[in-house]
Amino acid sequence: MNNKFLVILLFFSSLNAYSFGKNKFETKNYKWKVLETAHFKIFYYRGGEFLSKFSAGVLENVYREYTGYFNFEPSDRIPVILYNSPKEFQETNVTPGLIEEGVGGFTEIFKNRVVVPFSGSYREFRHVLRHELTHVFQYYLIKHGMRVSITSNPLYTIPLWVMEGMAEYFSLGWDQGAEAYVRDLVLSDNILPIQELNNAGGYIVYKEGQLIYRYMDIKYGKKSIGKFFSLLVYRKNFNDAIKETFGMNVETFNANFINWVKEQYYPVLGTFQLPSEDEGMVISHKKWKDYINTYPVFLPDGGRLAIISNKYGRTDLFLVTLNGKIIKRLIKGELTPDFESLHVLRPGFDVRDSTFVIATQTGSGDMLQIFNLNTGKRIKKVHACLDAVYSPKFSPNGKAIAFVGIKNGQSDIYLYKKHSNAFLKATSDFYDDRDPVWFNDSTIIYVSDYNKSTDFKYGKYALFFLNLNNSSKSRITPYFNYISNPCVVNDTLIAFISSFKGS
Repeated sequence: MNNKFLVILLFFSSLNAYSFGKNKFETKNYKWKVLETAHFKIFYYRGGEFLSKFSAGVLENVYREYTGYFNFEPSDRIPVILYNSPKEFQETNVTPGLIEEGVGGFTEIFKNRVVVPFSGSYREFRHVLRHELTHVFQYYLIKHGMRVSITSNPLYTIPLWVMEGMAEYFSLGWDQGAEAYVRDLVLSDNILPIQELNNAGGYIVYKEGQLIYRYMDIKYGKKSIGKFFSLLVYRKNFNDAIKETFGMNVETFNANFINWVKEQYYPVLGTFQLPSEDEGMVISHKKWKDYINTYPVFLPDGGRLAIISNKYGRTDLFLVTLNGKIIKRLIKGELTPDFESLHVLRPGFDVRDSTFVIATQTGSGDMLQIFNLNTGKRIKKVHACLDAVYSPKFSPNGKAIAFVGIKNGQSDIYLYKKHSNAFLKATSDFYDDRDPVWFNDSTIIYVSDYNKSTDFKYGKYALFFLNLNNSSKSRITPYFNYISNPCVVNDTLIAFISSFKGS
């Protein structure tokens, strides 16, 4: 039996328990509190009060929704364990296995415990809660099926895309990230036939799986999804579940699905001008034989780049030429307590004159570290006593550093004054503030879903000006589903990345 059929995170501990050279320990004493609702027991600790109340509202609403999809209710209150940051989430003892930075949450099957960290965005937090609650309902249904035939365990026969694709579609519907990923799959001719996807692993099972459920929903209605999954659990045969739900064999269902994908995306791709594969390419992952090359930052001379890469197996910071030749490795990541992680999913560093600053995850929590660019020697490390630190940027005069700090369920913009060694909290609310850049020495541009609603409407993002002289902020773009990476060009223009046509 192909082991890629295993449900993700079901055997999480056994997959990670033997990671050589790494240890797992708690850095603080978690004094847990419990918020009980009609169907959940939500565990949180100091600083997580707002997170627990937010989770209660989301989970109870989703519970009612999912009981309709799955046509049953779990018999017990569902335990949900919340962590204030990804770093503290990695310390959880719910699973003995090591948790990598890319894990956004997990559901432990035998006790149906949901474990979720807060990463700064309430939209993403809601997504993860919905995603993991989908697994709770799936596991309840699976365990009930096991009682019917204890000798035949359906966990070994359910393809991974069935589990994760459903969790993504139920939690997100169809979103900008899935759209971008699927367009790339279509463009590169990498959409897998369902028969091959049944044996696949990796990120494709999440997003192509999400696409298949979108197809089921559009063509056959959402009730067909619940029927298909129930039949798969009880029949324990993928082909039979497809045939009984959709009235055709797997080959015909797959052919119809692939044709539908082509109808959806071939016209869309025709509206874009596509670059050649090698146009402007500095680093090729094929030549470097790696998986991650991210967050390129030009040095002031314009002829060199700093970039995060896992070329040598661990995540490091490199200085490279514009044709991809390595000049030096500035930081060796994941080798010492000060460099547990370079935050590869939310990387951030900046260069000013002969120094660079980077946010790292350390044994004692996130911190800013300042280095001499020429010698590679550390000038200073700064512990801000926050739950997480991201995206540092030098001011034009080099006297201050703006960065994103997460504390007690809030993602805000902070300033570090280099000469006074002091911190200043520049924004303070529960909205998701991120990606700060300096427009001038007294004005910051940043991304936020801030708005003036009285009932905490979140998840639509815009660019804002923040005036540091009077702490005022003003919106400078429309709201988008996605916006990121603002950049000031020639002191007058602002470039940024956003979702297409604001969708």
